[in-house]
Formats: sequence, structure tokens, C-alpha cells
Amino acid sequence: MLLLALILHPQLGLWSWVLAGCGAVSVTLTVASVASLGRRQATPIESTSVRRRDTEVYAFTFASLLPIAPALLIDNAGSASVVSLGLTALLVMLHLRGGLFHLNALFALVGYRCYLVTGTNGVVTMMLTRAQHVPQQGPLQCRHLSDDVAFQCRATAAS
Repeated sequence: MLLLALILHPQLGLWSWVLAGCGAVSVTLTVASVASLGRRQATPIESTSVRRRDTEVYAFTFASLLPIAPALLIDNAGSASVVSLGLTALLVMLHLRGGLFHLNALFALVGYRCYLVTGTNGVVTMMLTRAQHVPQQGPLQCRHLSDDVAFQCRATAAS
């Protein structure tokens, strides 16, 4: 949103500041959500299988750049703005309704990797970690952001 606000500033004027503000609020809420994890109880996940899923983050990041294309390719500023904002609204709704907050490019930028962990109980959890290596089997200490998204605790993250 911040990049879109910058690109569309000449066409949107004051509204670009509103869009930039929404982007800033989004970043702030993401940081606050992750910061709140420290207050949550760590729970172990006894893993039977771990698969790297960073490609999903990259795919979602490139898809989130889609609203910028109309702003660059459509000559009519009004039409470009409407199409770009519409695509942004669609992506935001998909992001929120689908619970895809773990696919946030901010996490990749600060060094998190995405893994799909299958527990011994059959539950599949998307785990984000800064660890260079995650063992295929064994206990993983995590703090859950939602039912199916967890961050690996720093103490157990192998570097």
C-alpha cells in the first residue's frame, strides 16, 4: 500500500496520504501482533515432517505488487487509480479472510522462513522461524499466532 500511495500520489493527491496511512497502520498491527507473542505460552509441536514453504511467501509478495501495474500502464489517471485501488482492496480482503497473515513480505525481509510442520497428532501448522535448520522430527517450541500459524521460539531455534 505504501508503494502504491507513492506511485499514485500525483493522481490521488490527499487520498494517497490516506492510502499511505492505511499501509502504515497495517505494518504497525503486524509488528504489534508479533510483539504480543512474547506474552503467550510456548507450546511444543512434536513434528513428524517439516517442509519449507518460502515459495508461498514469494508468490504472495509478487501478487501483492499487481495493483501497481495499472498505475504504470494505464494512461488515464482516474481509471488507473480505480483499478489499482480495487485490486488492493481485493488483495486485502483475501489476505484477511483467508488468514494469510503469515505470507507477509515483512517477515521474509526480517529473516523469517516459512515451514509446513506436520505434528504427530496429524495437525498441520505453518511455522515461521529464523532458524537456518529445522529438524524433520522432534519437539519444536512455538507460540501460536492462530490455530494454524506459529512462530518458533528463539530458545529452540537452531542457527
